[in-house]
Amino acid sequence: MQNMQVWKRLGGHTPLLERERQREHSLHRAKMQQIKQRSHSHLPHLPQLSPEVSRKKRLQFEKFTHIRYENQLLLKKMIDIGNKPTSVGLLSRARNSLNRRSRIAELTRISAENRSFVQRLKRTNSAYSVKRWAEERGYNSSLRKRLSENSGRVPRLASYDSFDQSPTSSATRRKKPKRPLSAESKQSQTAAQT
Repeated sequence: MQNMQVWKRLGGHTPLLERERQREHSLHRAKMQQIKQRSHSHLPHLPQLSPEVSRKKRLQFEKFTHIRYENQLLLKKMIDIGNKPTSVGLLSRARNSLNRRSRIAELTRISAENRSFVQRLKRTNSAYSVKRWAEERGYNSSLRKRLSENSGRVPRLASYDSFDQSPTSSATRRKKPKRPLSAESKQSQTAAQT
C-alpha cells in the first residue's frame, strides 16, 4: 500500500522512480541478511564406514565390473559369430546327406498329425459349463446358510461321552456293579410302579 502511494506521488519522474527502486532493493537485501535460516543448508553428515564394510563394497563393485566386462566380451563374440557368412561346403554337405528324404518325410508326417490334432481340439465342445458352476455355487451357498442356521438345533447323541467327545458303543461301555437295594429304595420302586 505504501509503495502504491509513493508511485502515485512520484508520477512519471523516471530518475526519482529509479532511485526509489534502488532504495527498496537495498532495504530488501539488508533484511535478507538479518534473517535466520529455518532449514539447514550444509551437507548432511555422512557416517564413516568401517574399513571392513568399505572393503567389502569395493570388492563387490570390482566383481560386478569384471562380470560386466566379461559379458560385453561374450556379446561381442556372439555378434561376430552371427555376422560371419556361412560356408558353402557345410550347406552342400547338408543337402547331399543320405537321410534327407526320410527326415523330410518324418517332418511332414509330424506336421500333418499336429494339424489334425489342432482340428480335433477345435471341434470338441468344452466340458466346463459356467452356468452349471453358477447353479452349484448358489446351491452350495444356500446349503451352507441353512446348515449354519440350524447348527444349534441338532440334538446331541446320547452315545457320546461328554468329556472326550468320542463315540462309545454300549458293547464297550463298562457296566457298574449293582448294589443291593435297601429296604427304603425297594419300597420307593414298588410305589413308583403302582
